[in-house]
Amino acid sequence: MKGIDVSEHNGYVDWDTAKAAGLQFAMIRCGYGGDIESQDDAQFERNVSECERLGIPWGTYLYSYALTTDNAKSELAHVLRLLEGKHPQFPVFIDMEDADDYKAKRGMPDSETLTEIMKIFCSGVKDAGYLAGYYVNLDWYKNYINPEELSDYLFWYARPGLDEPDKTCSIWQSEFPGTGGSWDGANISSGGCDMDVSYVDFTTWKQDNT
Repeated sequence: MKGIDVSEHNGYVDWDTAKAAGLQFAMIRCGYGGDIESQDDAQFERNVSECERLGIPWGTYLYSYALTTDNAKSELAHVLRLLEGKHPQFPVFIDMEDADDYKAKRGMPDSETLTEIMKIFCSGVKDAGYLAGYYVNLDWYKNYINPEELSDYLFWYARPGLDEPDKTCSIWQSEFPGTGGSWDGANISSGGCDMDVSYVDFTTWKQDNT
């Protein structure tokens, strides 16, 4: 299945155009960090509403700034608040990276702590009745977390520019704007869009496996 992931940085997505271009699913950012309304993604509600109007299956992700397990609990509360009354067909992911060096500048947690943060988030999401998973790139997979401890959860793998992923994953983030990713209706102002491939049709998988 061919999909994209979007946030407020993609601006006002033209979902009719995106669907007409063959879009089969969307991963929509709900926000970032702890449970503070100002950290909700400004386009989340509209993006979800548009996907549901057009019958585009969607999931969501929260960009993590967690440094402690208490931070993880607040991030879990954040995503659950935003999902109240909603029914995503695709998984709910914690996006674990450090694109703006927030963690590095404040003391990067060790792999045990980072993994525990992800487990708290994922277990809470799963307990709430959603499919749960984690998003990392190759560097984080190899050097920052203990993926063997996360085997109960789905893996969204950021590894653009390859013909196919070099790790087993449920969803592969195959292109960034800078590596050729583009989708009509959803490109950021500077051009391009994150593109994804799902190896699982979660619209039926959820029914068969929960």
